[in-house]
Amino acid sequence: MNRLEELKQMQGEIGEMPKELQMPELTRRMKKKVWCHRVFVSLRSLCLALIIFVGGMTIGVNGSRTFADSVKSIPLLNKLAAAVDFSKGYEDAVRKEYVTKIGKVVKTKAGDVMLSYVMADDSMLVMFIDGSWEKEGYELVLEKLVDTDTGKDIEWSGITSILGNDKQGLEVLDPKWNQHHQHISAELSLRKIDGETSKELDTVSFTFSTGKKLEARTFTPKKEFTINGLSYRIDKVTMYPLSTEVEVTYLDDVGIDSDKDREYQTLGMDFTVKGKKESRGHICNNGLSVIGRDLGKGRECYYLESGYYMLDSDVTLSLDCVYQLPKELQEVTYDSETKTLTDANGELTDVTVKAELGSYGGEEGPWLMLRPNIKFEGAFGMPNIFQDVIMPNGDLHSLVCDVISSTSGEGYYKIKESYKDADGKIRFIRGYPESVEKPGIKIKLK
Repeated sequence: MNRLEELKQMQGEIGEMPKELQMPELTRRMKKKVWCHRVFVSLRSLCLALIIFVGGMTIGVNGSRTFADSVKSIPLLNKLAAAVDFSKGYEDAVRKEYVTKIGKVVKTKAGDVMLSYVMADDSMLVMFIDGSWEKEGYELVLEKLVDTDTGKDIEWSGITSILGNDKQGLEVLDPKWNQHHQHISAELSLRKIDGETSKELDTVSFTFSTGKKLEARTFTPKKEFTINGLSYRIDKVTMYPLSTEVEVTYLDDVGIDSDKDREYQTLGMDFTVKGKKESRGHICNNGLSVIGRDLGKGRECYYLESGYYMLDSDVTLSLDCVYQLPKELQEVTYDSETKTLTDANGELTDVTVKAELGSYGGEEGPWLMLRPNIKFEGAFGMPNIFQDVIMPNGDLHSLVCDVISSTSGEGYYKIKESYKDADGKIRFIRGYPESVEKPGIKIKLK
């Protein structure tokens, strides 16, 4: 009887084994080591070898902060990457194994909620959520993050909820923060959706460690340029494993106390990080735009998908578009009698008033249903037509808006009687640009 037959016989004697340890898989993995030494393997020593093999894997797993617990499983890598396919930067991080296994489960009235893996750096926290809770009509909402080392609440932003569906699979919560935290408590609420309302069924809590972080790469180009008389400076580019931040100073806005004092308004910019074969655009927070942090008057921070793992080759920051609006066109007047919108150039053709409704979504209005007749790419793919309303006393007041179509920009804007002036008209601040400039500025990051 040769050694292969002996191992087959002993395998049968000890009963069913995990697939990874069955023949021919065991033969393929162990053949070189076993046959080169020609050691007789008894039933006892085989069992001991298996215990040591599995135990050694476990020790290696628990000792590593990242993906070693999956034994670099390609199917699992692909599964995690598919869950973050809305961000190429997240996908890069997954495939570079910048992932920490958590594997904690909380039982709820709707089923199990599992926190499977996390990724974290100084810019983002990405949580991979799984479990049997995920059914049509349920929602999981991130409510609170706490640094358990300090006991303090963590400031974060973004749209951080998951709508359940019957397909069930890995989903992602990815709040934006401004500092890495090592030990975290996350509190979530599981809600049952009933028409326009939702009811909390359970509270879900996880405590976990995010593992060690990779440090960011920082570049300070200090690139100044002027477009249509407006001057800007690209101050700093910071690349984290999970995102890229571009800090810009609007030089004409520095020192101006009010938006109303500006001759021009810059509504936004589009940047791209470009490598030899790939590019990374503006980041989305689980499919929706990330909320920016306040850098002070005249300074803005733009968030892009991470180009961190592209830095081993030539990488360029490209300024693709600058969105501007002159002061004379910032104000738009709505006449509820004629259902028309006008600006300094006359009746507005960019936007159509489709309806004025008494209520919407169970909430009393009135509500304006508006549809833009223009489209923008990049950061302005889904614009808010109006940002604010000018109150009769001149103060600015934020508008409540529900954009119902990400492709058309169609949405509902809540209006109140208190918004109307003596003539019964409402003055809005326009939220979309008049001009879209493409400066073609490129900066090598090195």
